[in-house]
Amino acid sequence: MHTNETDRTWYILGTGAIGTLWAAKFLQHSMPCRLLHRSNPEQSGDVISCKLRLIKLDNSQHSYDIDSESIYHDSEISRLLVCTKSYQSVEAIKPLIPRLGDTATVLILQNGMGQHQQLAALLPELQILLASTTEGALTRSALEVKHSGAGISSFGSLNHSSRINPVIKAELARINMQPEQDIEAVLWSKLSINCIINPLTAIHNCRNGQLLQNPQLLSLTQQLCAEIEAVSAAMGRPDKATSLFDKVCTVATATCQNFSSMQQDILFKRGTEIDFINGYLQQHADRLNIPCPLNRQIISQIKHLQYP
Repeated sequence: MHTNETDRTWYILGTGAIGTLWAAKFLQHSMPCRLLHRSNPEQSGDVISCKLRLIKLDNSQHSYDIDSESIYHDSEISRLLVCTKSYQSVEAIKPLIPRLGDTATVLILQNGMGQHQQLAALLPELQILLASTTEGALTRSALEVKHSGAGISSFGSLNHSSRINPVIKAELARINMQPEQDIEAVLWSKLSINCIINPLTAIHNCRNGQLLQNPQLLSLTQQLCAEIEAVSAAMGRPDKATSLFDKVCTVATATCQNFSSMQQDILFKRGTEIDFINGYLQQHADRLNIPCPLNRQIISQIKHLQYP
């Protein structure tokens, strides 16, 4: 399928907090975007007009008109933003493959690592971009999102040697996403922090700030940081500037009243992204023969708690 380059619509797969926030960012800058919803193939023509509500950092409320179309619709996709849970990525994208043009760009904005390579294997001809954000967002109800924290967003190519389309770069710059040469280093840094805050708050059913306030949780946080830093160093990704514990303290303090996404997933009996966060780290630890007993125990605890 040849991409129609005149169509610059961004299609958004996954309308959780981050997918909805990014839809609002496109709409605020008058950039065309559409949501994709699951349906039966028989409902392939479905296009639903929706209202998207954004509550900004200053608590002002804004409403936008947006269309949502079936994943089985026949319109061609040249720009796809993937914001599903990491473990849903492959199955979620499969129905869209016939719609992706041969010069389409797929931008993956998710927690965790490992799914990017799975998607690249599924879409070998397409440009896969990876993105990371420290923006905070909470869904209040369907298509109603609260922007809960300002942050930095960046993107880069999975294949370092491939040149990113300058038009795509310019579009992402409009919504304050910065190009990053080594996006995997950014993702690894975020993953390291997520490996600690996400599962510990989920297991102990607490807010992020309590990891630093409760002596038992503080001790677990420090132990887990030491295990993860050993893996980072062996992978050639040590951060000489700031210790992981200091980074975790900064994030947990800034988001002290927030609940992590994994805590929410356990609370609401959903699957978690543990395989793509602590599980991804454990794969590297095993490959490098680095013992990570606490990380291994945490993976087991989350799998016991999570809804199958």
